[in-house]
Amino acid sequence: MKPLIYKNKDYRSINLGMFNYIKGIAVLALLFGHLADMAHLAAFGDETSWVRALIHNPVIPLFYIISGYGFTPGRRKGSLRRQLSSLWKTYTVTGICVVGGVLLTGRFFLPSWKETAIRSAQYAVGIILGLSYDLTVNGHYYGFGSGTVWYLVSLMECIILSSFLMKRFHEKTVGVISVLMTAAGCAAGCFIKLPFAIIPTAVGMGYFYLGYMLRRISFFRDTAPGKKSALRPILVIVLLILSVLSVQNGVFNLATCVWGRCPLGFLPAGAFGFLLVWAGVRVTSWEFPLKSAVMWLGHHSLVLIGIDTVAEHVLFWDRFSKMMPFPLLLLLFAGIIAICYGLTELYRRLSNRIGFGR
Repeated sequence: MKPLIYKNKDYRSINLGMFNYIKGIAVLALLFGHLADMAHLAAFGDETSWVRALIHNPVIPLFYIISGYGFTPGRRKGSLRRQLSSLWKTYTVTGICVVGGVLLTGRFFLPSWKETAIRSAQYAVGIILGLSYDLTVNGHYYGFGSGTVWYLVSLMECIILSSFLMKRFHEKTVGVISVLMTAAGCAAGCFIKLPFAIIPTAVGMGYFYLGYMLRRISFFRDTAPGKKSALRPILVIVLLILSVLSVQNGVFNLATCVWGRCPLGFLPAGAFGFLLVWAGVRVTSWEFPLKSAVMWLGHHSLVLIGIDTVAEHVLFWDRFSKMMPFPLLLLLFAGIIAICYGLTELYRRLSNRIGFGR
């Protein structure tokens, strides 16, 4: 069967700004969950806690779905490079800042320069290999988990793999392959851990393809009067039921290969993420307090994720978060947002004045 090549210009014109509101909420939930986890809040609970599941389960599937919606297949020169550009830049800058930052600040937290250099090398290994876990052999650490960098690696792999498959197979065949990869990834994640974010990529391919198909069928476009589908209310009910089941199933976490109480936890978690994406698009036109600020966070979500990863490793939060009162951790959280604003504003001004980054 011939591969599917798109020639419709309208298909290539896309407005991802409609996702900024839900992306802003999702990245705040992600950072708060990360913060609460490091502070070991009792209310946050363990892997079976519904509070933790409510925050964790839909967020990562949501980002895969939105990324898939923005994916553009085709043979046009530079298409793949443009889609990888922002992810690759964030990955590279975050990695350099983590390794360099640990070298600069490690001496304040570690007993010697030798240990500082070793810790920096361990973080470098984790970032290069896209580890979402600590790499140990016989009790010795050879690489530390890369924070949220694994997600950037996984997303780049989803784009490259989808582009490769779309050039060789029909989109329906690619859909079957993506679903099988998700199921295989969940099965494999129960037994093994692999570098280069292979397991998260396999599981995420199903969500990524779902987002791509939502764009193909123009799911989020306003339906003409009198032509609204009667199936959509039924779909909402099904998604709500699956979302409740997702929370009841426990934590679904791609980074740690935790699927909840059931290995099929990827299904309700994906439905939960899809429901939030849909709801976020529907309410984008509404007015909310701090709406512009939340949408700004959604637009710069990659920058925020990168800064959070750098702050976590450079400040050695794993050592001091247990001793910090939660209000102080919230202050650090606000500081991450402030740094994100400062860096993006500086980049914007440099771009306007000297053409930097163009």
